Amino acid sequence: MSPLHLRRRGAKKAAKVTAKHVVHGTTSKAKRRPLRSVALLAVGALIGSVATRAAMGQGTPGAPARRVKPPDSGSVAQCPARCCCPC
Repeated sequence: MSPLHLRRRGAKKAAKVTAKHVVHGTTSKAKRRPLRSVALLAVGALIGSVATRAAMGQGTPGAPARRVKPPDSGSVAQCPARCCCPC
């Protein structure tokens, strides 16, 4: 086996062990303080949804959508990706 293969395999194992550890810790905390864990999960979901909307270009909830001006058909410079961005 190549050293790169061993390194990748080690990284995968470490990620797997870390994920199991996180799940175990989360479930044990949920058993001890269920109301707090539900509240934290809801806050995390809300922050995640706002961050996802912002990353997708939809802005924050309630904000007007951004308008992208389509490129002129007669322009000499074309966008290499052939999208609607103002390149």
